[in-house]
Amino acid sequence: MKSLLATVCLILGSLCTTIAVHAQTQAECQELFTKATDKVRSLRLLSKKNAFEMTASVIVTPEKGVVVRERIEVVSLGDKYRYKTNQMELYQDAKTMVVLQHDQKSVFMTRPVGDKQRQNQFSEMMKLQDSLQQHLTIRQCTREFGTVQANVGYTKIVFVPGKKLERLGLKSVSYWIDAGTAEVKKISMDYAPGSSYGMKRYELVIEKMNAQTETEPFKGTALEQAMQQDKLKSQWKAYQLIDKRG
Repeated sequence: MKSLLATVCLILGSLCTTIAVHAQTQAECQELFTKATDKVRSLRLLSKKNAFEMTASVIVTPEKGVVVRERIEVVSLGDKYRYKTNQMELYQDAKTMVVLQHDQKSVFMTRPVGDKQRQNQFSEMMKLQDSLQQHLTIRQCTREFGTVQANVGYTKIVFVPGKKLERLGLKSVSYWIDAGTAEVKKISMDYAPGSSYGMKRYELVIEKMNAQTETEPFKGTALEQAMQQDKLKSQWKAYQLIDKRG
């Protein structure tokens, strides 16, 4: 059977995407998942000079309409922070936060969010994750190759919700985790037809995550990403300027 699957892979090349090699015990999977979530939780503690870098892709499959793909880039170092998607760019330093909203054609400026507040937001996110896990049970745990990255195998852990979350339309939450590094590589949330979310699936594919980055988020100041002297830069001159710095 294994030789047959290997032959099929050789014939199909890059089209061969998923092979479940073997099931793992629930205890092994729970231990790996705990290590992975603990690692995410510790990123703040391990970070030097408030360093953090992540690139990821978000894929939203609606019940009706076109699949939406969004690329996310996050870089933080010292008092500088950059967050970028297809639709917006956020730049922040010690003095200013600048948000370029391309879909709304606007430039929004305000005072920066303090590091302490960002830490609190991160803590609240982890509390929400812990609360969610109380209502999920491991249904399946397998080793898969090619679903996240060609020719690379990860442990896939599928959680199913209890009645409370099931009533809200959530069918399952799946995690793909690198067993060697305990890093989460992909998260997929599947929803029941007709759920209030209006989508079939939400996927987050993490390409890179580094709490020791030395990458500078941007050159110059946050204000200089949108302004030249007292005017919007030429590429943003058609945008509306909203200045709430006070």
